[in-house]
Amino acid sequence: MNTMETFKVKDLRTNELYKWSLEEVLYVINLGHSDQWTLYTADDWKEGWANWVEGCGWYSMEMNHD
Repeated sequence: MNTMETFKVKDLRTNELYKWSLEEVLYVINLGHSDQWTLYTADDWKEGWANWVEGCGWYSMEMNHD
């Protein structure tokens, strides 16, 4: 995976579009969980995004990323 890759993310509250790095995507996925949480990584971020972020009210991602 290219670590300089960016992802098109829409803030569903404001309709603003952003380009996020993988680091930013992982931050949002892993935000607010307990100390026992196993962090999502570059290897499984798509699963984490689908389970914890997409469709949960705040953000949506265009899966054809740069």
